[in-house]
Amino acid sequence: MEALASLAVTVKDERELFLRIGRLKDAVFLGLGDRAGRAVRIDSTGWRVVKRAPVLFFRPKGYLPLPMPRRGGKVDDFRQFINLSQASFVLLSRGAFQACGACVTVVTVVGKYFYEKSFLADHLR
Repeated sequence: MEALASLAVTVKDERELFLRIGRLKDAVFLGLGDRAGRAVRIDSTGWRVVKRAPVLFFRPKGYLPLPMPRRGGKVDDFRQFINLSQASFVLLSRGAFQACGACVTVVTVVGKYFYEKSFLADHLR
């Protein structure tokens, strides 16, 4: 333990640690959480899977990997599973995309009984 403590004091290279989404310069990285360490790089030109992200991701115990992304989908494909007005769906979609660039995004799901609030909250994670 003392060796690690002394190493931590002498090494000056500090790097930020991210849980699932990390930002570096003009790109956002979505850690897939798999054993290979792959991530999705998202920038102004689009997205692509990279073998290793230039940011560090923390994988706590029990953290499951995300599925490999596929091209060709649309945000509207998710619409059929959500009981929201069109205006609310647009707000929800924007909030989800903004979460990729924010440190913390809070989404509050409010509605009557049997309005699929739990389903929506589970799938937003």
